[in-house]
Amino acid sequence: MGGAAALQAPGAVLTLPRSAAAAVPGVVAPALPAGAASVLPAPAAAPAAAPQAEPAVLAPEAARAGFVEASQPRSTFGSLARTVAGKLGLGRLFDNARTESATGILPVKTDLPEGLVLDQEPSLPDPGLSGGVFIESMDLPGETAEDIFASGPAVLRADPASEAAVEAALRALVDANPAKYGVPSADLATVHVKRVAGQAHQADTIYALFRQTLNGMEMRGTALSFTIKVIRGQPVVLASSAKLYPRVAVNANQGFSDEQLREKALERLGPVAQGYEVEAGFVERKIVYLNGAWRAANIYFIEGSPVPLAVAVDIATGEAFVWDARTGTLGGEPSPAGRVLGRTTPKGPTRPESQLVARPLPDVNVALGDGKVVVTDSDGKFFLDSGLEGLAAQFKAVLAGKWAKVTDAVGGNLEVSGVLESGKEVTVTFNPEGMNEAAIAQVNGYLLTTLVHDWVKTHGIDDKRIDRAIAVKVNIDDECNAYYTRWNPSLNFFRASEKCVNTSYDTVVMHEYGHFIDDMIGGIVNGGVSEGWGDIFSMFILNNPVIGEHFFKKPLADGRDYIRHGENTYQYKSTDEVHAQGQAWGGFAWKLRKSLMAELGEAAGAALAEALVVPTIFAKAANIPALMAQVLLNDMDANGAMPHEAQIRAAAKAHGVTLPKVPGKVEA
Repeated sequence: MGGAAALQAPGAVLTLPRSAAAAVPGVVAPALPAGAASVLPAPAAAPAAAPQAEPAVLAPEAARAGFVEASQPRSTFGSLARTVAGKLGLGRLFDNARTESATGILPVKTDLPEGLVLDQEPSLPDPGLSGGVFIESMDLPGETAEDIFASGPAVLRADPASEAAVEAALRALVDANPAKYGVPSADLATVHVKRVAGQAHQADTIYALFRQTLNGMEMRGTALSFTIKVIRGQPVVLASSAKLYPRVAVNANQGFSDEQLREKALERLGPVAQGYEVEAGFVERKIVYLNGAWRAANIYFIEGSPVPLAVAVDIATGEAFVWDARTGTLGGEPSPAGRVLGRTTPKGPTRPESQLVARPLPDVNVALGDGKVVVTDSDGKFFLDSGLEGLAAQFKAVLAGKWAKVTDAVGGNLEVSGVLESGKEVTVTFNPEGMNEAAIAQVNGYLLTTLVHDWVKTHGIDDKRIDRAIAVKVNIDDECNAYYTRWNPSLNFFRASEKCVNTSYDTVVMHEYGHFIDDMIGGIVNGGVSEGWGDIFSMFILNNPVIGEHFFKKPLADGRDYIRHGENTYQYKSTDEVHAQGQAWGGFAWKLRKSLMAELGEAAGAALAEALVVPTIFAKAANIPALMAQVLLNDMDANGAMPHEAQIRAAAKAHGVTLPKVPGKVEA
């Protein structure tokens, strides 16, 4: 991260290199003007031989990520560039790297209706040029910091067992140093103060994240983060980062009614509102940085448009901005009344040679005929708390439950039903006939989303913010991609085509749901980090370093039929496109996992890697090197020692990142 640029709330997508895109039929690499950057860059070095899959070549489009310049007014050139890119169909593969809201596995082309010109999505101004506060510091025990933001580890006067006490001490810390933080703690809204218990040798860690407010409204993208370790029974602040704006003036006087603001959002859509039956759903009111100014705005998500769109309307002026939004019973153990299964592929995408299995579907809502709803357990079984008389014996279910709600784009939503029988477990199966690709996509979308949710809940992310049923849309009439949308969270997967398989399958679904987790735990603050999180969840859960396995029906020019690989040799650069950067975070985690498994054995090594890496999502580090350093902190025991320091440093070094031995900024 650098202090001379502004934070871009990224999109999240898996990305192909320029050479790979050129190898995909129908994807054309255009001629560029002199000095112009390629939308799809040259590939990075391929990794050495790796287990379970071929080596990967991954270097996505050369667009700036993480920190970018402040939003600029729309221009004729920008409009033309967007139009040309849309017509050429550039970079259509898993995620939208060019927007802050879309998140997928590859970059997305933008097919906009005629006459619709997009604004830049909300960003952040450069703190150094706008009177803001930028902090990035890390302290290790026993050493004295030399940078201007830290003077050695701060020991909080608080009971480390009480998150509330730690939060109060942090707020006192902020108020005691107004020159450093620039804003009083009263202007900080708590996103989370989360204590994560250490595993094995690890000391407990407390992650605290705050968002700046103004006039009672959150300022989107701002952050103040602390990482606290419990060392010798004391809460010690070992890392902090901030992007705050003390001298911001915003006109928050609402000059229009809520209905008028909604109408202005629709007016901004122009041809979309005229040619489609669209609705503007209110999402939130926040202060956002748009078109070179901070604005108090209503945010709307547009339903019914040909591409996902978000609109912000300044509540004072009515000016509107639009962007692409593609980031029991008593008496002993009861007997189950029924069981819900789904027939799908156990591994990888749906292909002619795929062998299907019937897998239990957990957390499905089963509606009984008497109006009651019961939920399946981890084995797909459901139980009744009453008899089977009358309507209670009837039941039906769709692929909707506690954590996912599946919609088939072609209108063929699966449904099962039956009649319960006394003393007998009645089993129903989604997709009972077998090789039905569209049906398999629905089962995969539901099952895999639910499995990732349940996995992260038991691996350090036991947080209520992810406890919601996300919309999962499958068999979308498009090809070779998938994406996550922010503002109105959803996972979106494409049908099969001559070029690519149906994208609703294990590694792709898990990657996209990773963006949702990152978004819910304090927001997506860096596109490269979020891309890496998506890959890490897939790799760790499946024990497989390949992302998008067998994605392409015809191998690319370099022989690959997949998208990314944990064994990549990519060297981190903060100016690279977000999917390129994501290789560093994903590759670091995979290499650290392998190293620990080699030292401790497969089960113990994998468990330790999960305990070291996964909880750092609460730190909301602003870039990948800083996040790697958080893993180093997470290795610390109660005496301040780091038993696995060598392995962590080596995994970072493999991607060109040198972690600090003294407080200060991470080198890359």
